[in-house]
Amino acid sequence: MIDDLRERAELEPRRLDRVLVLGIAPGSGLDHVAAQVDRLELGQELELAQRLSTYDAIFCLGLLDTSDQVELLVTMMRQALRPDGVFLAAFPGNDTLPVLRQATILADQACGRGTAARTHPRIAAASIPALLGSAGFGSVVVDVDRMRLRYRSFAALVADLRDAAATNVLAERPKHPNPCFAPALAAAYAALGDEQGTLETIEIVHVFARAGQG
Repeated sequence: MIDDLRERAELEPRRLDRVLVLGIAPGSGLDHVAAQVDRLELGQELELAQRLSTYDAIFCLGLLDTSDQVELLVTMMRQALRPDGVFLAAFPGNDTLPVLRQATILADQACGRGTAARTHPRIAAASIPALLGSAGFGSVVVDVDRMRLRYRSFAALVADLRDAAATNVLAERPKHPNPCFAPALAAAYAALGDEQGTLETIEIVHVFARAGQG
């Protein structure tokens, strides 16, 4: 996602003097896209409210797929941009990790309890133009990269998610995990695959937009 974001930024014909990078750790390869690159890490996004009309561009990697205040976050990013400023984002959305979602339901059923909210709701690509438009963005372009990945085991998937800091971020996740759940989930995930592993789908949503003039 980072390489794609950088390539899209390099296509911008205007000079970018000051850019904000959201949700990307230092050393991400975006340090040279502008004369000044500021950063806000995960959990710091509310500081945007203090940076009105500050940036020529905002680059957002992830974050939108884990925020529980998406409308507020998008509005604050719009307000932090200068008129006609560029917004670029990339995040997992649409029907990402459908097998994992199905496996969590099967595991809850196997443990004899009601289905719990264990994965964050995904943003559909089709909803993004309206979401950004309501915040004052225009010229919205959305496209989706679809990847198929085969995992030999459930543990391999979990390792990938942890590397991406994408394990459960729900504020209302179960406070007292059922000891039955983890082994049931691993078994359900394996059962949804074959002897070569489980084929999973990840859809990366890419967004380009410009801040309105008003």
